[in-house]
Amino acid sequence: MFFLIFLFSMAYYQGGYHQNPAYTGTAEKQGQPPMSNVVMMPEAPSYSWCTPCWGLISLWCCGFYGWTCGLLGLFFSTWSYSDHKAGDYDRSAHKKRWAIGCVIIAVFMGLLTIAAILVVYFVFKDELCEFVDENGNGTQLRGICD
Repeated sequence: MFFLIFLFSMAYYQGGYHQNPAYTGTAEKQGQPPMSNVVMMPEAPSYSWCTPCWGLISLWCCGFYGWTCGLLGLFFSTWSYSDHKAGDYDRSAHKKRWAIGCVIIAVFMGLLTIAAILVVYFVFKDELCEFVDENGNGTQLRGICD
């Protein structure tokens, strides 16, 4: 819809529909450029809320790495948003790349930690239960041995 309005306005002002009283056909013959009333402004890029949302998810779900890298990712995405609102799109994109990197590190390290805990649980469960029974300490671990 916007494109059709844009095309119509371009045809109206530069085509033959609109005759500017200050412009006559003789000006073109004299080497002067035709006058244009249309000013094209570039559209500002939109801000994506994906990075702050993933920063919050990594902050809540990734344990220690979420509190370090996820928090940094959340800070960088917030700073990226403030630069975007100020109109500095290059700095905003740079900080957003840092935010994405921090969030990816937090999620990756959190998943590796979960995988390591599951491997220890399923592979070394018997050894862990024997250690808890022999030493008598580790009452928090006694629940997984039952």
